[in-house]
Amino acid sequence: MKAKFILIGIVFAYFSGLSQISPELISSYTQESKNGLPYLQGYSANYGVTSYFINEDFYFFLSSVDNKIRIFNRADNSLEKSISVTGNPKEIAFLNDQFYLLDHYKVNIFSQDGDLINTVAFSKDIKSVEKLQVIDGELYLLTNDQNTLILKDNKIKYHHDGWIINSDLYTRTIKSGKQEFILQVFSISDLISETAITTDKKLGSARVIGKNNQNIFIEIIYYNDENPLKTSRYISSFSLESKKLNDKPLQIPDVYFTYTKNDILFSENGFYYFLSSPQKYEVYNLGNQTKTGNFPAKYFNNPYHFNSHLLNSDDLEHADPDASTSKAPIYRSEIIGIAETFETHVWYCNPENIQDVACGGGQVTTPAWVEVGTNISLPYMWGGFTSLEQFDQGLLNGLCAGDMNTAEYEGTACSVGVDCSGFVSRAWNLPTKYGTSGLPSISTAYATFDELLPGDIVNLAGSHVRLVYTNNMDGTFLLLEATAAGAAWAVTYNTYTATAMDGSGYIPRYYNDVISDVVNPPTMISPLNTQSGINIPVYMDWTDVTGADNYRLQVSTSLSGWTAANGFTSLADPTSTVLVNKTTGTVSDYAWAFLETGVGTLPMPNTTYYWTVRVNVPGTGTSVYTHPRSFTTLADNEAPTTSISVNEWETANFSAEFTDEDNMAIKNRFYLVSDFNGTEWKANTDLGFFNEEYASLGAEWVNISGTWALTDGALNQADEASSNTNMYANVTQTGDHIYMYTWKMKIGGTGTNRRAGIYIFSDDASMLQRNNSYMIYYRVDNNTCQIYKSTADNIEIQTDDPITFNADTWYNCKVIFNPMTGVLEAYLNEELVSSWTDPDPHTSANAISFRSGNCNVFYDDVRVYHDRINSETVTIGAGGAARYQNPNPATAACKITTQLQDFGSNFSGYVTGLVNIDWTAPMNISFAGDGLYDDTDTLHEDYQIKGNWNATDDTHSGISFYEYCIGTTPGADDVVTWTNNGTGTNFTHTGLSLILDQYYYVSVRAVNGAGLYSDATNSNGAVVSEPLSISEISANSFKLYPNPARDEVFIESDEKILNIEIYTISGKLIENIVSTSEKTIRISMVNYQPGIYLIKLKLDNGRVDVGKIVKELP
Repeated sequence: MKAKFILIGIVFAYFSGLSQISPELISSYTQESKNGLPYLQGYSANYGVTSYFINEDFYFFLSSVDNKIRIFNRADNSLEKSISVTGNPKEIAFLNDQFYLLDHYKVNIFSQDGDLINTVAFSKDIKSVEKLQVIDGELYLLTNDQNTLILKDNKIKYHHDGWIINSDLYTRTIKSGKQEFILQVFSISDLISETAITTDKKLGSARVIGKNNQNIFIEIIYYNDENPLKTSRYISSFSLESKKLNDKPLQIPDVYFTYTKNDILFSENGFYYFLSSPQKYEVYNLGNQTKTGNFPAKYFNNPYHFNSHLLNSDDLEHADPDASTSKAPIYRSEIIGIAETFETHVWYCNPENIQDVACGGGQVTTPAWVEVGTNISLPYMWGGFTSLEQFDQGLLNGLCAGDMNTAEYEGTACSVGVDCSGFVSRAWNLPTKYGTSGLPSISTAYATFDELLPGDIVNLAGSHVRLVYTNNMDGTFLLLEATAAGAAWAVTYNTYTATAMDGSGYIPRYYNDVISDVVNPPTMISPLNTQSGINIPVYMDWTDVTGADNYRLQVSTSLSGWTAANGFTSLADPTSTVLVNKTTGTVSDYAWAFLETGVGTLPMPNTTYYWTVRVNVPGTGTSVYTHPRSFTTLADNEAPTTSISVNEWETANFSAEFTDEDNMAIKNRFYLVSDFNGTEWKANTDLGFFNEEYASLGAEWVNISGTWALTDGALNQADEASSNTNMYANVTQTGDHIYMYTWKMKIGGTGTNRRAGIYIFSDDASMLQRNNSYMIYYRVDNNTCQIYKSTADNIEIQTDDPITFNADTWYNCKVIFNPMTGVLEAYLNEELVSSWTDPDPHTSANAISFRSGNCNVFYDDVRVYHDRINSETVTIGAGGAARYQNPNPATAACKITTQLQDFGSNFSGYVTGLVNIDWTAPMNISFAGDGLYDDTDTLHEDYQIKGNWNATDDTHSGISFYEYCIGTTPGADDVVTWTNNGTGTNFTHTGLSLILDQYYYVSVRAVNGAGLYSDATNSNGAVVSEPLSISEISANSFKLYPNPARDEVFIESDEKILNIEIYTISGKLIENIVSTSEKTIRISMVNYQPGIYLIKLKLDNGRVDVGKIVKELP
């Protein structure tokens, strides 16, 4: 390539200050593919250039005829390069050395060599993007409803109301009358101006093209005649200063050899028009003000429109000319709802569905846009009248997805899809296909195009028909069509001007049996019709309706029975097939994930559902329901997870908190509270729990028949002759809980009809069939699982499903029963093996019962759980869920076990939380004394107090620590507040300022492992007295020797010595010795420092004597 593609970010000098519009021919091309531009005659239009883009150096022409971009050098108009691209391209822009191509709900980004670099999708609720616009280095998408989107950071998102015309200005045109439109101009934040513009002719449409300085350029189309349709087209400038249209607009010649949707290009590089004539393609510069003039006169003298030169499709439509009965009235909204499902249909293409082969004497060819994998929208098929169900089934049968071949028609024997009239026939809910020449027989022509309403058609008999989706505010039409245009070959949205339908006779028509809606229902946004792989929770979204005070949503498992008036049902409550029937107030979306008013059940994985919605607008009325859409939820193979949060110790009723998670949604949450009675783990059966691990065979088990005994830690029934053994236990079961029954079972024996299982939800287990109950039976020799229901002791089989159950093999058995819905499910090793829904379920019971027949069976680990929420209160004590206290600190008294089930029937693992229980305080302390080791009644130090006490115990949780306090009265803490002393039984508390002659009391208490306190035990108190001094030494009745002493001293008294206290000369107590009532005491002085010490004796006769001893230097 001679020059690099560079998008110039400035406006040409001659393009500035533009107000008048004068065409200047700057390039022309032949109508051939090699060195010119392609041409293809079609049935709905003739095609050549789909879209184009121009920069300083190159012309870029996109053609859907062959999906190529042709690049011509502006210097000599030579063909530089042709680039093949994929998909169904509709618009082109060039930015940052890359091509941006608008496709179906996405923008594809290609390199200069045609390599696909990236794909950026946009929301499916954006029906039509009219053009791509490059401004200041950003790419914008302009929508049919005149909003601007921006592609930035690999995302396409809403940018601003109105169409962007420069970096901070936006416009919108609104057709407000037959000869009037309104031009709105916005800044980033405000409406700047709103001008009503009157025209001198009947207005078709008015659309803004671009802006230069103070002039906004507008394409205006007028109706000259409407039967047959004849239009004229102009480009005019509107002055932002005078607020007036230029009185000399440029008329566009009525010459359209091919259809180019946006033949006017207004960009930062210029103002251009692409003209296609029968002779050649031409590009005109409309921004050159160095000359004045118009397009060549020959084009005005010789009009040409492709609609008058289309291929005739009558022979290809294959309509049924005799189909004139069984047509039914239909609402306009229902027509649109049906039509949308064809455009939004999500389907999977297998390799065998892409064909270009002979079939049945003809040739079938898949449209080029179809690819292996997921596709959206039904492909075009000549003569096709395929319903969505027929289409999906046809693909499964290996038929071709669509058919581009026009030479022969082999029908549904070879391919599936719809053509233009087949699509309209389906949208009108006709029993058979009407062709474009047959549709007038069941429809009526309007006098004007302005009368068109959603659900109507514009029909060109013998060639093509389009369905009206809506009238755009600017006067153009958003149509839905099955088109064979260029690379489209699909059901798609397109916006058309009246000029695009000019020519030989598009006629606006309405179906004779159409009913106009009082209120239009919402437009369904997501899920898309037939979309699969929908996550749970299911998020359903629809458009807001102005003035709505109420939306009603319905979700059903069946499409049958739906009517526009009542949806799936007129009832307000859910039913067995209508699972959701609820109002969402003014909220126009709903997440289906919870059981609530109007919701009968939660979504299941890998299940197909149908949904519909209506709206009520006060003062106007209630719409009909939207035509149902279907979706299929994602298969769920990932198990949920759960955890339990409990405290280590509990002393009263407490909360157990559960954290549950799943990749989709949780169906059931179960839990079981069991308690340890000192010997084994049991459960309070009055609360609907049951736990049996067969450490012993307790009195709660009642043997009615059979030979039952504990063998190897399991319950064994050994009587193989009996056909109905019975061992039961009481457990309360009520109608307001969901129950899960689990047990291990091994069936053996020598017979040929061995079976065993359980009765659940029995209200009298002593009877033969346990009266009112359900029996779940597993058969070894027949390899089946059976569910029975017993009513008034009469039992009937409900299911008989195949399983694999080997003899002498342990299996984990499980049954889930919901007495509120009647759903009963049986599992084997966590796999669902049988299920049944009881239409009239039992609602109360008091027992479970084992039953075996002609076998030797073992049972173990029998448990009954019931449903829970995220936080459950566990009661303790007699009658509670946790009835016992810990037998010792190391053995828990309560165990909480939980398991989850999601909608994919995946189970979490069992998660257990142990809780220590102690609701009694520690035993009280038997003694507390004033002193470090004994009990003194006198304190000779004014800065510290000592205390001691007897240790105590707590059987359930042990002693965690002791606390003491000191006060001036027994039990008071006005001197030292309660202080943790660890597990020690004495203390010395220093740093005090004690008062002479004041009594002080020590109080102590024990705290157990559960945090409970014993009662306080108080000392008898001690009074503060003066410290001992030399003056207190008097004649005494005892002897001290040797004195001075070095290593030891002996004390001899005539009376028995009860207590000895040794003080420093300053009066500080340094040792307290409790005697054994001896008269002679030896005291070691080894650890004493040399000095004088005072010795105070308390004698048996009550006398207190004080002496002095000297410790000499060594």
